[in-house]
Amino acid sequence: MSATPNIDPLKIEGHVTQAAAISANTAKTGITTSQANAITTNTAKTGITSSQASAITANTSKIGITPAQSSAITANTAKAGITSAQASAITANTAKTGITSSQANAILVNTAKTGLTSAQITILGNTSGTNTGDQDISGIATNATNIATNVTAIALNTAKTGISTNQVNEIAANTAKVGITTAQANAIVANTSSIYGVKLKTPTETEWEAERTSWGTNNAAGAFGSVLKLPMAGNRSNSNGSLSSVGAFGRYWSSTVSSTSSRSLDFSSSNAVLNTLNRASGSSVRLIVDGIFTQNEYNSDYSTKTIEHLGLTYGFVYNTDTQKIWLDRNLGATQVATSSTDTASYGDLYQWGRPFDGHQSRTSSTHNGDTLGKPSTEYETGSWDSKFIITSTSPNDWLSVQDTSLLQNRDSMTSKTFNLQAPTASDDITIFRTDVAITVHRVITVSTGTSPSTTYQLKHSNVSRSVAGNALTTLGTTTNSGAGDVATLSDNTIPANSWIWLETTAASGTNVYLSIDIRYTED
Repeated sequence: MSATPNIDPLKIEGHVTQAAAISANTAKTGITTSQANAITTNTAKTGITSSQASAITANTSKIGITPAQSSAITANTAKAGITSAQASAITANTAKTGITSSQANAILVNTAKTGLTSAQITILGNTSGTNTGDQDISGIATNATNIATNVTAIALNTAKTGISTNQVNEIAANTAKVGITTAQANAIVANTSSIYGVKLKTPTETEWEAERTSWGTNNAAGAFGSVLKLPMAGNRSNSNGSLSSVGAFGRYWSSTVSSTSSRSLDFSSSNAVLNTLNRASGSSVRLIVDGIFTQNEYNSDYSTKTIEHLGLTYGFVYNTDTQKIWLDRNLGATQVATSSTDTASYGDLYQWGRPFDGHQSRTSSTHNGDTLGKPSTEYETGSWDSKFIITSTSPNDWLSVQDTSLLQNRDSMTSKTFNLQAPTASDDITIFRTDVAITVHRVITVSTGTSPSTTYQLKHSNVSRSVAGNALTTLGTTTNSGAGDVATLSDNTIPANSWIWLETTAASGTNVYLSIDIRYTED
């Protein structure tokens, strides 16, 4: 019989219990029962001090962060370890991360105006978003009135938006009638010359000589240095119509005749003289006011005034030595000369005594008068109209029968230029009134725009403006946008105290601008 082992029942029970604890992972080898209990409840913080453990429990210890970050967490500007309510506030954008309480409150009541000026903040402070009586709306009525005024001004053409200074001046001087109604145009008497009745003429040889001797030097420099600022505009050959000496020579017509020729002022860089020239030659024209004038008369009556001719507006200049008043530039020039060779100041080249019909343009075509014929009088129309008449046959005149009375005691620029924008098929517009008897010698019309065409007639009467009137021209149509159309005259002898007006019966085209130039002499 074998021996029975001596076993302690308590030890056997203890080993069984420890084995179960290890299996359940609740055994904490080498620690006391209280430590094991602490681990079980997760209240033991291994390897840390009691104060650290307390901080972790209260969530006031922020391991691994800087003091500034810890302060931020304390101030609730960082949202690590925050409540659901706090998280919801952030989601709803009611939490203002990184700003103070006063800033948050300011945002909530919309009293913080980030990025605005002080003046803008003041304006916002005075408005509530609705008209509750705290808003200043007095300016709205004023603005509405101003807008209405501007609209009316535009309709009446008293606002000059989008136009040049020259156009504004023309409108102010009543020489341009742009953008006005037919009724307004009827109300305007078309005295497009700012000085009504001024008598301009081609200067005599004597008047040119007096001007020449007043220059500082007797050459082109003296001509440009004078008040006239005469450029070297060149001339045009009577034999073939070619341009010559442009920029190197100046030649200006006088009204003085010399046998079968006429006299002119010629100058170059070396000298200036009075010369004799064939009348079919093309030369510059500078007009002079008839008479002698004092400085005061010029200052009060001419210095700030203008006169219009063929769509160009001219001013006046005064020579104190000769007491003469001249136009400030050559006929046809678009500006006063800035030098002796300023091409914009050259202007047109006229045949002596010939009216402006387009021939004076530097680029006008030529008409061979020797083979195709010439006019017998200055106003006779024919195939030469608007063309430069060339001739090599003595006496080298553009007329078939010479007329030495041309430019003699005659007003070479008594004319009225009437401008009308957007003519219609039923216009009835006053052009001007004459106090003295006149004879109309030529009517030239020109149109600009796209495909312009206007059918018109000029009439006159010394009885009443309301009557049918007498036909100054026959019914005609103008489509020309270049040299112009010459009207056919009918009853061109107009008594004193007569009205002259325009009637239209057809009009077409877009952006059409019609100009009518009436040339006449006083009887």
